[in-house]
Amino acid sequence: SKFNAWKQNAITVAAGNGRGQELNQLNSLGGTVIDKNKNIFIADCFNHRIVEWKYNAKEGQIITGGNDKGNQMYQLYDC
Repeated sequence: SKFNAWKQNAITVAAGNGRGQELNQLNSLGGTVIDKNKNIFIADCFNHRIVEWKYNAKEGQIITGGNDKGNQMYQLYDC
């Protein structure tokens, strides 16, 4: 098949430090978006937050949420 000709190399670009709630960890990926600057936005479901990982960053930064599950303006409920 023509798809077998593709190189199959993987690198970790976000987290990679086990499950958890620290800024260099994620806990249950809900979805990702990559912007034109190669920044990655991740729905970190069990931590109820959206985390941005800047290109080549060692840890993410919380964009919204991270304040437990809820329906307040500063909280996310579920992914």
